[in-house]
Amino acid sequence: MYKVSYNIRTPSLSSLGCLVQLKDRNSRRYRWADVVILVLSAYCAIYLGVITLTGAVWSLVTPEFILVVIPLFSGGILASVSIILTHSTVQFFQTRRIYDLVILLMALDLIMLVMTYLVSHPIFSGWISFADRNRNRSLILLMGIVIFPGMLAGSFTGNTIANERNSFVALLWSLVIIPSLGFWFLFSPEPVFTVTSPSGGLTGLTPLALGLVLTIGVTMLVALVKYAYDWIKTRDRVIMVSTVALGFWLYGEIILVLLESPFQFAEIIWLGAFGIGFLLLAFSMLFSAVLEPQRNLEETVSQRTRELSQSKAESEFYLAMWAHKMGNFLQALLIYLDMMGTPSLATGDLKEIRFCAKTLSREATLLNLQVTNLSQILDSKDNMLYATPLAMILSNAMDLVGSLLDPQEFKAYLEVRDNPLLRANEMLSIAILSIVSFVVKTRITEDLSFVIKCDVQSESVILSVQCPGIELTNAIQEYLHQKNVQLSTNIDFDIFVARSIIELFDGQLSYDHNLHEGMNSFYISIPLAK
Repeated sequence: MYKVSYNIRTPSLSSLGCLVQLKDRNSRRYRWADVVILVLSAYCAIYLGVITLTGAVWSLVTPEFILVVIPLFSGGILASVSIILTHSTVQFFQTRRIYDLVILLMALDLIMLVMTYLVSHPIFSGWISFADRNRNRSLILLMGIVIFPGMLAGSFTGNTIANERNSFVALLWSLVIIPSLGFWFLFSPEPVFTVTSPSGGLTGLTPLALGLVLTIGVTMLVALVKYAYDWIKTRDRVIMVSTVALGFWLYGEIILVLLESPFQFAEIIWLGAFGIGFLLLAFSMLFSAVLEPQRNLEETVSQRTRELSQSKAESEFYLAMWAHKMGNFLQALLIYLDMMGTPSLATGDLKEIRFCAKTLSREATLLNLQVTNLSQILDSKDNMLYATPLAMILSNAMDLVGSLLDPQEFKAYLEVRDNPLLRANEMLSIAILSIVSFVVKTRITEDLSFVIKCDVQSESVILSVQCPGIELTNAIQEYLHQKNVQLSTNIDFDIFVARSIIELFDGQLSYDHNLHEGMNSFYISIPLAK
């Protein structure tokens, strides 16, 4: 007989001793470019840590050494920032994201400010009239005001598309306010404000400079935490390098604040720390712009090749299974016709013939229904998926089970808790029907009883079909647990249909066997509609 019962007291799958965690396990490997960047970052961090802990960073160097190194480091920063500018410009015109516009404008301002820092450095005081310490330090503070709020704003805007309002604000800040302040700080007859006393260091900072330093430091810490959080979520290379760069810039700011003389080795170190951050960002953008497209193309070609191979294997599998099924049908039909041609048949024989004919008709109807739905999978799935109530899916499935399978061969119990919306369509009923069909035809007892349960999770619904039975063959288990398995006639057609339909909905079909209880469990995970 056929029975459906609704039980509000649905136990979770964990209570059955075989909880299956069906989560997206799209693990990401560290690419070689990431390894190169991380190794370079680790080497620079170790070097900076050693010279800081040993106190070598505070030693004095000759003016001649400063005169050579400062322009060299400034040129390196300008080259790195130019790469960032080029990459951000291309990205902005392709994506129109406000993030790329902010980085683009920040790079433009940095090019100007790095050049003003260089020409205002005290090392050139004998050649340039406006080269003095306070003017130079005020331009450094302005550089910090450009970098860290810009990075912070970029991290919060994310993939927001640039519009007239936010673009106007970004352009006004970067192309009007910052350049005006930069040229004012550089060309004013006297330094606009005093940053530090002649003694330098933290105690030498003026209240205004100390306030700006603290503001920049807090902004930097917030940006560092935000970028680290975004990197943990996305594993994006540019975000990872931005996080590392912010760490180097934070170190550079600390060294700059504690710096007592522009002729200390620390003057080179803080500038070098800033340069390392920009260099790493430039490297990451070069890798993303030059190497990643080639790799993505190779992966796309490889994926399409695998899809074509899979499609060919599926076509051959369809043909083999169809020939097998049709052979069985034709053989049974010939036997049926032969028996009907017998001159005299007992009443019991006629009943048996009718039963066989009815069974044959059900199998043919089920096969045609499965093949029809498989053909629809070749269409665009995005146009086929919509919010579908779970109750409707289960009701349709049980109606099909009752009409296409013999209700006298099994007892079915359906236990549901609520009625969530799934990202699926009516074909999910065919998947459930196919699993039930497989369970019925592979039963080991005359009296089969199975139960269908559901467990609603945060992002998906897990349906379980549980019944007594022997463990599935290795070929079927391998097909259920692995991707890109070679199709063969050892894989049951019902299982193939069920998995094909379930994967259409970005779901997953899995299997577990409890040897002690002799219980087979099939688990169907389907995402909830959003």
